[in-house]
Amino acid sequence: MKHRSKNESYRRFDSRHSWFSGFLIFLPIVIHSCASTVHAQSPASTSTSTPSPTATPIVFSTQTLADLKRLQQAALNSDYAYRQVAHLANNIGPRLSGSAQAAKAVEYVAGELKAIGCEVQLEKVMVPHWV
Repeated sequence: MKHRSKNESYRRFDSRHSWFSGFLIFLPIVIHSCASTVHAQSPASTSTSTPSPTATPIVFSTQTLADLKRLQQAALNSDYAYRQVAHLANNIGPRLSGSAQAAKAVEYVAGELKAIGCEVQLEKVMVPHWV
């Protein structure tokens, strides 16, 4: 492995599956927002006054919502995320940009992504004055 100066860090995991990892992180928020939007809709008002503008609801197909709910349940039933956070917190520690711990965390996450079949590419990033 090439030696890195203390001002270099790595970021960006390019992967054909990277969208899926990000998607799983925000899945509970998306599902909650969708459910809230569906339940918040009320019947049209019979009043002749001008209604207040409302946000356009996000509409998903029944199949998409079912798939999202299945993915949400799988994520909520698994302890994978907790194990990853525990490893980062307990074994690697604080990860200030440019620090040795940040580099260890990047290598660890890259290895984990490779282990689940992702194609990972690390890129150098200059971090001025942080460490």
